[in-house]
Amino acid sequence: RMKLRIIKPPKRGNCFATLNSGGYLFFSVRAIDEMNIRADRKIIVAHDEFGNLYVKTICESSPEGFNVYVRKNGNCSIYCIRITHLLRNFGACVEKTTRYNLIETEEDFWKVEGLKLKVK
Repeated sequence: RMKLRIIKPPKRGNCFATLNSGGYLFFSVRAIDEMNIRADRKIIVAHDEFGNLYVKTICESSPEGFNVYVRKNGNCSIYCIRITHLLRNFGACVEKTTRYNLIETEEDFWKVEGLKLKVK
């Protein structure tokens, strides 16, 4: 009897988010796909006791969720959230555009690897 192993197609690009100096967190094509980000959804931002940042897409309208903005970039759409106030509240300043890998954790949260807040 033959033993076959299915080879999955490679996932498109890396799962990452880019934070620009304007305080917008842009999501990569793969992140949009994996996190199910849509214009009619919201994104919850959370942090742990070490100041690590986490993001999670939610379907329901929640006052805790950040609005998802859609920007046209040529023939594709880019999805982002604006976290300027959150960064300011935690004393984090963004001087240059930085890309952060997104790592899947429990309960549909994704860790924004390397982006840390000063926890009060």
